[in-house]
Amino acid sequence: MSTAPSLTYLDPFLFCGLCFGRMDNTDGTLRCPRGCSGPLDGYRLEEILWQEMGRFLSHPKARALARRRLGENLSQSEVKRLFRDLRQFVEFLPAEEKQRFVTALVEKIEIISATALKIHFRS
Repeated sequence: MSTAPSLTYLDPFLFCGLCFGRMDNTDGTLRCPRGCSGPLDGYRLEEILWQEMGRFLSHPKARALARRRLGENLSQSEVKRLFRDLRQFVEFLPAEEKQRFVTALVEKIEIISATALKIHFRS
């Protein structure tokens, strides 16, 4: 039995950047079912995603969007601090909490290859 955290919270957001089909997520390894892209280590993708969310939230308009989409009465500085902390401790967050943040901020993640991906943030 694996002790690694589940990445299934990302499944609705994962698409092949070449054929635009949904990616398969098997035990943390992402693959295009048509063979276009992958395999990609899902845990590495998760790390990149949270780094990019932090960069995204370094912009005031993005922080305002996060406040609205998360439905919380957070100040801009609280959102910025929250995501800085989340990047450092994301592996300890429950999947439900990760799902909440990703659903609020991410539209989709296109996986082009094992080394290239594009994250589309909500606007």
